[in-house]
Amino acid sequence: MEVNENMKTLKQLKGKSNVKKIGGKKIEFQPIAKKIIESGNYYSVSEVWKHKNMVNKIVSRFRTMKLLNNQLKGRRMMRILEKGTFYYGRFDETYYNDHK
Repeated sequence: MEVNENMKTLKQLKGKSNVKKIGGKKIEFQPIAKKIIESGNYYSVSEVWKHKNMVNKIVSRFRTMKLLNNQLKGRRMMRILEKGTFYYGRFDETYYNDHK
């Protein structure tokens, strides 16, 4: 291994981590979920993430997906898989019972 003058040992680096942790951006998701449920339409994660009246890329796409998945608990929303894409929307009891 080549020795470089910029290389440091663990002892030299110990205690020098001045990394300040910054919390991620927050978003109030309940109004967005309410819009999706009241619309009666089903949206993909990317559609919710990009839509100007919904998330509008304020948080990451992964965070948007996690927020949508949390809406599945308690049957507030349902997720439908079509052609490799999940769509999220209003919970429909009859559709759910037919596709158990």
